[in-house]
Amino acid sequence: MSSVRGFDNKDRLLFHCIFPVRYKYQILNGKIVKCIHEALEQICEEFNAKVLHMVARKDHLYIVISTKKEIPPNELVNKFYSFSSDILFDRYPHLKRRYWDHQVWADNYLCTSECDSTKKLINSYLARQLKTAK
Repeated sequence: MSSVRGFDNKDRLLFHCIFPVRYKYQILNGKIVKCIHEALEQICEEFNAKVLHMVARKDHLYIVISTKKEIPPNELVNKFYSFSSDILFDRYPHLKRRYWDHQVWADNYLCTSECDSTKKLINSYLARQLKTAK
């Protein structure tokens, strides 16, 4: 895992996460993405983490997060899944009909740590995803 000098001058870890939408529904539009970003910012504040990069496709989300070494990524992901789903159901009630099981996100996700050699590749990949998402 790669550590970097982050905000507050503490050693940090960088994680690249991909979150697919449940049932591959294409729900991630501008308003919903903004809502998700706000939820993620609140969670990151709680965990003393920081969103460095976020790209949304219609059916999945790419995020690069900087966090303290002591925080396991699965804790952050679990909190994000439940908190963002709750906020989306509150603000967009029509999603409750589509997601009768009250889970916006698929059970599977990818979360990898970044090191210097992969950071350029991931950033390049995210830039390509951003271009094709528009």
